[in-house]
Amino acid sequence: MTIEHGIIKGDFSLDGRLELQGIATGSIVVLAGGHLVLGGICSRNVTVEEGGTAIIRGIVSGDVVNHGTLEISGIISGNLSSQAGKTLVASGAVINGVTA
Repeated sequence: MTIEHGIIKGDFSLDGRLELQGIATGSIVVLAGGHLVLGGICSRNVTVEEGGTAIIRGIVSGDVVNHGTLEISGIISGNLSSQAGKTLVASGAVINGVTA
């Protein structure tokens, strides 16, 4: 797994394994086969496609949309939409927007 402590500028898609301890300034799309561990900050949205996995321990400033596997123990400032797949929200996690 690649660990990134710096800044990733702009939107990007992920089909590999990434642990982000830094900052993503754009939106992140986790594709099938992708695995994201977010310990840092995503300044926009996170979308998890079918077959993708995301573990949110840090902060997402925008919305999160899940079609894959999602674990949340951090903070989502926007809305959470779990349209398909599996979503686990740990006690202590914060979701400031609407959960659907």
